[in-house]
Amino acid sequence: MLRKVQDYIHMLQLSNYILTTVPKFNEPEMVGLPIKAILDARMGTKSGNTAFLYQKARFLRSSDSTSVMNDKKDGWFNPHALEAMRHASRRLEKWNFGDDYICDPNAPHYGFTSWDGFFIRRSKEGIRHVTCQDDNAIVNACGGAPYAISNHVKALDKFWLKEQPYSLKCMSNHGP
Repeated sequence: MLRKVQDYIHMLQLSNYILTTVPKFNEPEMVGLPIKAILDARMGTKSGNTAFLYQKARFLRSSDSTSVMNDKKDGWFNPHALEAMRHASRRLEKWNFGDDYICDPNAPHYGFTSWDGFFIRRSKEGIRHVTCQDDNAIVNACGGAPYAISNHVKALDKFWLKEQPYSLKCMSNHGP
């Protein structure tokens, strides 16, 4: 467990470690970025997002990030992790990861070339619908379970996803 950040040198040391480490499977928080523990207050600003999250995102898109894409104890394809993903998908019947997602379970890392590739994996046709009939909804296309449903949301109304505030205006890059 991380202790409180003592000073900026300590923050840089922690950041260096976290920015070069891939998130392991951890059921209580199936997906999360550990760097948030030390940078949460700073990441809510444009400069904080640019300074801290850009490098982490770049690393998670690289092939160096596949070290936890395996069936080891803290890997994302171990039986416990796969069961947690099945449970999150609300599937009651027998389920295999490859039944729902475009991947190759026989290839190294299930065919994913990065942790980010796994995290934003594509569902097979007909598995996960991401639109509504009136096409008036914003749906997170992630393979997890629904987090919240809100109605009559205005452009600048704040809502929270993964402990971060958002608005429709912000999500559309301040467009119409």
